[in-house]
Amino acid sequence: RRERELQAEIAEQQRIEAEKAAEEERLRRERELQAEIAEQQRIEAEKAAEEERLRRERELQAEIAEQQRIEEEKAAEEERLRRERELQAEIAEQQRIEAEKAAEEEAARLAAEEQERLRKEEALLEQQRLEEEIARLAAEEEERLRKEAALAEQRRLEEEAARLAAEAAKNRNNPNGNNEIEDIQKDLDNNSRISERLIAERDSLLNTTLDTDKKGFQNILESLISMTNDVDKIKREPGQRSSKRLIEDSKFVKYAIKPRPDAKFATKYIPGYPEGYYLIGNVFKGGTYADRFKKTLGDLGFNNAQIIVNPKNNYQYVAVQSYRNKDEAIEKYLSNIDGQYFGEMWILKIAKNKVESLKRLQRATTEIKDSVKDDTVLSEDLSYIGGHDIQKGYYLITNVFKRENYLERGLARLKSQGLEPKSFRNPKDNYTYVYLKRFDNIDEAKESLFSNVNNTYNGDLYILKIE
Repeated sequence: RRERELQAEIAEQQRIEAEKAAEEERLRRERELQAEIAEQQRIEAEKAAEEERLRRERELQAEIAEQQRIEEEKAAEEERLRRERELQAEIAEQQRIEAEKAAEEEAARLAAEEQERLRKEEALLEQQRLEEEIARLAAEEEERLRKEAALAEQRRLEEEAARLAAEAAKNRNNPNGNNEIEDIQKDLDNNSRISERLIAERDSLLNTTLDTDKKGFQNILESLISMTNDVDKIKREPGQRSSKRLIEDSKFVKYAIKPRPDAKFATKYIPGYPEGYYLIGNVFKGGTYADRFKKTLGDLGFNNAQIIVNPKNNYQYVAVQSYRNKDEAIEKYLSNIDGQYFGEMWILKIAKNKVESLKRLQRATTEIKDSVKDDTVLSEDLSYIGGHDIQKGYYLITNVFKRENYLERGLARLKSQGLEPKSFRNPKDNYTYVYLKRFDNIDEAKESLFSNVNNTYNGDLYILKIE
């Protein structure tokens, strides 16, 4: 028992010593930690003190720099003011010198002006004399050209009168000639939708006029005279800005590089001029412009240039060249008359007589009419769609509407023209189609279309085939 008590005491003593050692270890670590915290606080305090010292040092340096800047600006301002005073003194001295010089020059100028005034008065008198002489010569030249034109027109009228007399005699002996004209005209009237468009295209060429003043016409002549040199320059330097400007400004070098478009024709019977194909280079309303343009063409080597006067409007067509054969005329047109004329042109076909002119128009009308066939018109197949009562056939459509208010306006407009429009709603696209007539075959539809529905409607119109 005593041994157990002794062992218990020893164990308790060891526990107490262990606890004491642990407490001492804890206290040691606590002191070390406090020492570390104190050291850290010391280091941070020293760092903060150093940063504060550096901040104050920077502030001091900034104050010193600012002071130096202020002093430098002050010194620079004082230097500027000094130089400004010196400059003002120099300017004042320069102004004084210039004033003295100007006074001397003014005296010399007044003397020179007086001398120049006397010279100009003499030159003005001479210029007035020359202008009066030029005006007199120009008036004489214009009068000469006018008389030549009047004489040529008189000869043409005399020849035309003789031709008309011969034609009248021929018609008296051949009354069927007038019947032929009436028949052709009737056929054209029955196809007025085509013939009127062809006439409008022809007249757009025949009525293309040059409306210019004397100065503008002089510029045109100068451009024509310099055509050859300008074309050579463009061909040598096709990409240069000056060449591009020439092409933009001059109508006579337009086709120096690029090819011409297909030839445009206008066929017309003009009494007094032989049948043929004329390459028209310009059109004038009257006066002496056409004569002077023709003369300039002659100076450039176009010796066959001529003026054609349209008696209906007195327009003067200046033909650069003329040909009996159509293919040759087209060839010359496309080749710029063998590389000699690069301005705009169109071809005037002068018919042998009025009948031939009308026949050509009739043939062109027939060609267009014949091109419309059953397999070329627009078609809509509704055979596989039920629930509608749209009849098969050929409809003359004037318009197509989606909105009801537009449809009502369109119908009202047609009715106000005395027409009886009808309509149907297409089940495929739900649009409403307005039409004037319906036919069972294509020929009847074409006849009505090209006659403008018996000449009662001139608006847009086309054939729609419903299958």
